[in-house]
Amino acid sequence: MIKTLMLDLDDTLLESHFEDRLLPAYLSRLADYLADVAAKETLIPALLASVRAMTENLDPTRTLKDVFDASFYPAISASEEALRPRVDRFYQDVFPEFQTVTTPIDDAPRLVHRAIEDQLQIVVATNPLFPLAAILHRLRWAGLAPEATRLDLITSYESFHFSKPHPEYYAEILGFLGRPATEAAVMGDDAPGDLAPAALLGVSTFHVSSSADGDYPGGTLNQGQSWLTKLIAAPPPDGPIVPPTGVLARLRGYLAAVLALTKGVSPEAFRQRPDPSEWAPVEVICHLRDVEREVYQPRLALILSAEDPFISAADPDQWAAPRRYIEQSPTEALQDFVRARLDTINTLAQLAESGWLRTARHALFGPTTLVEVMCMAADHDLVHLRQLRQTLGYR
Repeated sequence: MIKTLMLDLDDTLLESHFEDRLLPAYLSRLADYLADVAAKETLIPALLASVRAMTENLDPTRTLKDVFDASFYPAISASEEALRPRVDRFYQDVFPEFQTVTTPIDDAPRLVHRAIEDQLQIVVATNPLFPLAAILHRLRWAGLAPEATRLDLITSYESFHFSKPHPEYYAEILGFLGRPATEAAVMGDDAPGDLAPAALLGVSTFHVSSSADGDYPGGTLNQGQSWLTKLIAAPPPDGPIVPPTGVLARLRGYLAAVLALTKGVSPEAFRQRPDPSEWAPVEVICHLRDVEREVYQPRLALILSAEDPFISAADPDQWAAPRRYIEQSPTEALQDFVRARLDTINTLAQLAESGWLRTARHALFGPTTLVEVMCMAADHDLVHLRQLRQTLGYR
């Protein structure tokens, strides 16, 4: 059953002609606005190079804003701290001028409000290369003012770590929401950018286009509403067979989601149990760290070094009390988990397809492969991301 709807924004919910109208107008106006800081022939290439750096980022520990700032401000010989107030004013006072190059789509608000009535989580899954302020303006132009519309998540460069067309982008959304791919759907106008990376993870997809790609169901937003209604009523599909690139995307995206969910959490909140029988957030993080280091990394090493090895079962759910997770440092536990997960990712990223297909014999699941074992690791992440959301009070 579909519980989450991810909607692209530009040229899906709002006719913005992004590539040939909105983007050129934005670049020119921003260059004029900051002309006293850097010449246009310096600023625009710096801006484009910084956007390219964001689109290439696959580091789960760096937000897109981190990537942009590290590229853009040195290139124009300015500091982010000094220029930030002016940039904020640009998005507040100047960016609204670009409404004139956009056109609202009548069916967009109807689609969103119907999905809300159907109790779906709504994600504005716009490519997060703009600050949140610019996205909020475009939502208002589309007739979807956030002040009056229940939107559960808006992806922006301040908080997200990946962009389209990386499947890590959708994995981060799913991880942040604690949502399996089989319970999510995506609607977008760009088949390669919006749909292909989501489909790789097993997300249902709809191509919003008058000439829909034959690889996906498609049509107008109104037809998309009919597709969504049928999808909501359909029985849940079997779990998708995710290829190695998708498994790696999940491991990166879920790590980014852990960092996003725990950002700014106080030490006191990390140790607070919502119920005496539930784990506190610090216990969840310690569990993820120890399972990564003591279960999945040894299994990975064993499968890569031995022929068809036997993998014993483990019961790490019993470790929390004897290891006194509740007393451990949340910061250190999180840092240790990040380091361990990055080591896992680095090992997997270097494997040829044959490495992913190496076999093993699991004590509980029988014959398996490395790709299946690492898919189990990602599934395990998702269980505890849902738990982490609940213990931190996310709805």
